Amino acid sequence: DYISYRMITPKSSDIIEILRKQELGETDSSDWVYNCICGVEVITIDKSISSLPLRERDNARIFKNTQAKKVLYTISNTVYIKRETGIEPQIRLECPKCHLPLFYRHEQNPDITFIINDSLVSTRIENVRPKIVPVVSKAMPKPLPPSVVAKPNNEGPSSYSYNAAIINNYLQKRKMPDDNSECCNRKKKIKGTLLDH
Repeated sequence: DYISYRMITPKSSDIIEILRKQELGETDSSDWVYNCICGVEVITIDKSISSLPLRERDNARIFKNTQAKKVLYTISNTVYIKRETGIEPQIRLECPKCHLPLFYRHEQNPDITFIINDSLVSTRIENVRPKIVPVVSKAMPKPLPPSVVAKPNNEGPSSYSYNAAIINNYLQKRKMPDDNSECCNRKKKIKGTLLDH
């Protein structure tokens, strides 16, 4: 059901291995697509990474190669890690673009691949609660000075006239000085004639 393609890139002797389904169609909505942090799509799998079995020794996630519909990587060198039980050889598989280690395999069991912890980014939102963001109007009203704020209505009929007087005083202070009349007079003068009017 799955075909393994091996390609040798023209610029180097790196081997890129791609596992794909025989019928190359659109991915199902149930498929999970994960990218390297550089943006290259490296794996399409039928489950989310968080639901895959966890290897507690290094927090790597484990999947069988038959579970992946597409895996894109470059085979890197073998790394030897000292463990309490002995030395563990890991065949590192890295991103073909940025060469970041993404996966590793063991020589004894090449049908199982380990996803290095926090090496992949999901293109789907995975069990994330939506963040509630308050909406703030961009056109904020200008605050009024304390002298303009209306007083409570328990003062009787004079409170309306009192508030109206305060508002009128405030508006008079904000008005431009009485220079507008001079501007209008200047416009009425006729320039360029010898006659006095």
